[in-house]
Amino acid sequence: MTTPPPLLTTAQAAHTAGLCVIPTAVDGTKRPYPGGGSWEHYKTTRPTPEQLAEWFGQPGLYDGLGYVCGTISSGLELLELEGRAVQEGYLGRYARLLEDHGLAELWERITGGYLEMTPSGGLHILLRVDGAPRKNTRLARRPATPAELAAWRVEQQASVDAEQDLQVRAKRQARLDTVTRGEQVPQVLIETRGEGGFVVAAPSAGRTHSSGRPWVLARGGPATIAVVTEDERDALHAVAAMLDEMPVAAPTAPAASSAGVNRTADHGDVVRPGDDFNAKASWREILEPHGWRHTRNFGRSLGWTRPGKSRGISATTGTNDGDNLYVFSSSTEFDTETPYSKFSAYALLEHGGNHAAAASALRAQGYGGAMPERDETAELYALIAPTTPSASGPPPFAGGAEGALATVHHLPGAAPEQEEPITAEQAQALAFEREVEAELRRLRVREEAARRAKRARAGTVARPPIVALDEFLSVPDEPAQYRLDGLWPIGGRVVLAAQYKAGKTTMIGNILRSLADGVPFLGRFPVQPVTGRIVLLDDELDERMVRLWLRRQGIENTAAAAVVSLRGRLSSFDILDPETRSEWAADLRAFGASVVVLDCLAPILDALGLSEDKEAGRFLVAFDELLKEAGVSEAIVVHHMGHSGERSRGASRLRDWPDVEWRLVREKGDDGEMDPAAPRYFSAYGRDVEVPESLLAYDPSTKRLELASGNRRDAKTRGTSDAIIEVLTLSPGSSGRQIEDAIAGEEHPQKTIREALKALVSAGRVRKSPGARGAHLHWLTAGSSASQDHQSGSSASSVNSVSAGQSQCVSALIFDASISENDLPSKTSASQDQRTKTAGHNASASSASAVRHTLGGECVSASPLKGDDALTHTPPPAPDPRDPSDLLAQPAWVLIDGQRVNPTTGEILNPEERP
Repeated sequence: MTTPPPLLTTAQAAHTAGLCVIPTAVDGTKRPYPGGGSWEHYKTTRPTPEQLAEWFGQPGLYDGLGYVCGTISSGLELLELEGRAVQEGYLGRYARLLEDHGLAELWERITGGYLEMTPSGGLHILLRVDGAPRKNTRLARRPATPAELAAWRVEQQASVDAEQDLQVRAKRQARLDTVTRGEQVPQVLIETRGEGGFVVAAPSAGRTHSSGRPWVLARGGPATIAVVTEDERDALHAVAAMLDEMPVAAPTAPAASSAGVNRTADHGDVVRPGDDFNAKASWREILEPHGWRHTRNFGRSLGWTRPGKSRGISATTGTNDGDNLYVFSSSTEFDTETPYSKFSAYALLEHGGNHAAAASALRAQGYGGAMPERDETAELYALIAPTTPSASGPPPFAGGAEGALATVHHLPGAAPEQEEPITAEQAQALAFEREVEAELRRLRVREEAARRAKRARAGTVARPPIVALDEFLSVPDEPAQYRLDGLWPIGGRVVLAAQYKAGKTTMIGNILRSLADGVPFLGRFPVQPVTGRIVLLDDELDERMVRLWLRRQGIENTAAAAVVSLRGRLSSFDILDPETRSEWAADLRAFGASVVVLDCLAPILDALGLSEDKEAGRFLVAFDELLKEAGVSEAIVVHHMGHSGERSRGASRLRDWPDVEWRLVREKGDDGEMDPAAPRYFSAYGRDVEVPESLLAYDPSTKRLELASGNRRDAKTRGTSDAIIEVLTLSPGSSGRQIEDAIAGEEHPQKTIREALKALVSAGRVRKSPGARGAHLHWLTAGSSASQDHQSGSSASSVNSVSAGQSQCVSALIFDASISENDLPSKTSASQDQRTKTAGHNASASSASAVRHTLGGECVSASPLKGDDALTHTPPPAPDPRDPSDLLAQPAWVLIDGQRVNPTTGEILNPEERP
């Protein structure tokens, strides 16, 4: 069977998916070229399968294909990032902005549905809109660089020179000569294709693009193109518009006054009406009278819906420092590719775009600084030293500042003999003072604007009363009460600080189950029943994942809790805005919420444009006001720890705010990195709360947690404790220094040895007695062994030591408890490595052989012990004031498996070396 050409296979798959597929031209222009004719017919009619076979079934006829966007392709739209946008980092900035505005899941969905790379290195993202498609729109542009401008001029000049009509050529040349700035040749960064648009698609190649390079499919395909709502599409466009870098067009200067002088322009210390309006007016008072509605928040930006439309985002404001208006809809008075200042928008909506009339109307309304009385002297100074040199004479101050006179223009009615010449230095000083006064006024305007904005953010919160101390103390103290006994005070705030992937979501599920069902939290902390309901605000997990995890908890009283899934909708939780905060408070109050759990803080701070290290406090203040207004008495806020530390990430305000801080951490691996399978530990500290770190036991089938015994320090010293017990088993009465000399190393640092030894003494497993020269001697107590530190059921080593209290002989036998006496070989043969080790070292349960140590040829034999006898030890003799090493004569050799070994060097002695 003959394999169909790739173009035909793709065309058939796209046709099946409901797309309108037509071929592209073979001249490198990327234009649609169905059968060599016009493609207008295919904006409303899809080709038949037979037409597709005719176009794409013949090898060499076409090298590319594309899709007609819009209704004909079931609402198909293209979101395109140009190659320059990808190369200059706009792709990463766009993705981060989407994440900051709670749209990360939407971005992942559309790029996973259909994503292809273009020959220029750009990206095509195809999506389908469940609603009315938009027309082609340029969302973000920037001015051309000098190199781009020069290249454009060369290309345009060649086109002008090729024009045959001399009159047309002259007009085109005149227009080209006026293009001297980069903003006159904007470069597109992000644009769309919508109704009536066309997009070239993979696997187009060869003659389709002038470079010959292909379009390459990176993810998905025609059958998996993501479907989005109008709101989601509008949000994608709104965030992309935030990357636009085109300057706002300067408004037309107001007409000259009757005196022939632009009074506002002449007086630099007078704020122009348009500038004053930009600083003081709000977009609400500009747009809402004309039917625009504020329908969504994007952090600090606002989304607007045009008149006549019930949903979706038609424009945004506040996306840049200039607080400009960006309009996406072509069904308005505004240009879709132009950013508007408040004054420009006002002039268009109220005065048909006449900026002079708009400025006059605003001045009549009180905008702009008061015009001073006509001051002929001031006008004289304003006319000093024109900025443009005269064509007939040298520029002002051409001869230097000293001694040079400025050109003085005569005023009507002024006699020449009354004029005083002004030097260049004086003129410059006057100009400097005028600029300083203007800047001071601008600073005062900004300060006043900031003060008013702060007052607006504060809302109408009632001021607390001033209470005299005697009256304040007359109220009797209430006994300390806890929501979770000893862990969470009633009416308190909690911050759960968790390390990366330490299981905070699992912990939150356990909290909800305890509060809803009244069962002890972590199996240890009793719950004071909640009178209202518990509300979980989750902004990290997909709604389906939240449902799955909470279902596994097996919560019985499900009516006592509720879930708000904020992922992808984080901008709706802009509680910094008093109106939005009141709306959320009303919803929580209507639901009867008394406990709110916010999981987690960082995504909300990102969506609201707040930094963790400086501005987290602003959100926490607003969150407290939300809880107060909603009547919520208690709250938990989940926050991440830093990747390297064990404290809440960000500002210290995050640690000052709560009454109690819970901490969820996990043990690091041997390499110092976080181990996903490592044990987790929980602790809590705060006002009237102190719960030391304890191990968490986890049931993966139910995702339930319980508090167990032990902490990370215990885990760290457990192996060292085993090593100490082995040393004391073989060498009872060893001093601390001797124990350190025996086992110190990378695995057992000196500090850990001392901590472990101290813990063994405190636990009663090791007994101390005084020795010579102030030393402390250590002895195992009855029942102590290394196996006591391990969980039951694990294979543990048993070590038995026999001390006869005599100087001539010490014998020991090390064996694995799982090997019976009959399993032991009659003769053992040590390897070369084993034979060169110092006697008594590395005595561990890994050896399955009975090793007999004989000192100086004299031996007390020992047999393998079984059962409880393996943990029975001969009581130590009465303490001797002398050091134990003084009681034993150093033997010349030790017999190990029939070989004589030097006990000092560990070397096997040859027969001629034996004493």
